[in-house]
This record gives sequence, C-alpha cells and structure tokens, in this order.
Amino acid sequence: MLKTNDLGRKMLKTYDFGRNLLKSNDFGGKLFKTIDFRRKCLKRTILAGNCLKRTFLAGICLKRTILAENAENERFGPENA
Repeated sequence: MLKTNDLGRKMLKTYDFGRNLLKSNDFGGKLFKTIDFRRKCLKRTILAGNCLKRTFLAGICLKRTILAENAENERFGPENA
C-alpha cells in the first residue's frame, strides 16, 4: 500500500513535470513571436533598402539628364555664348 502511494507521488511529479513542459512550450510561443518580429523588422529593412535603391536609381536618371544637357550644350554651344 505504501509503495502504491509512493508510485502515486511519482505520477504527481510526472504530471508537474508535464506542466513545466507546457510552460516551456508557452515560452517557445514567445520565442516564435520574437522570430516573427525579427522577420517583420528584416522585411521592413529590406523594403527600406529597396527605397534606397530606388533613390539611387533616381540619382542615376538625374545624372543621365545632366549628361544629356551637357551633351546638348556641347552640340549647340553654351547658352551664354
């Protein structure tokens, strides 16, 4: 009878261990949220990088426009001359 009672205590400890495992799983859920947050931040950073790339491309277009104007000035002469 005493041994059975001890076995019951061991079962109770196992159940408590199961609850601790569940808490660990909840912590894993929080970790997953952190990973999602990092993905969102990374995605925003990549999008910001795309904006920077577009700005850079706009700068190249502006440079081409300036080069086109310089070529036009060389062909037709400066406006002040």
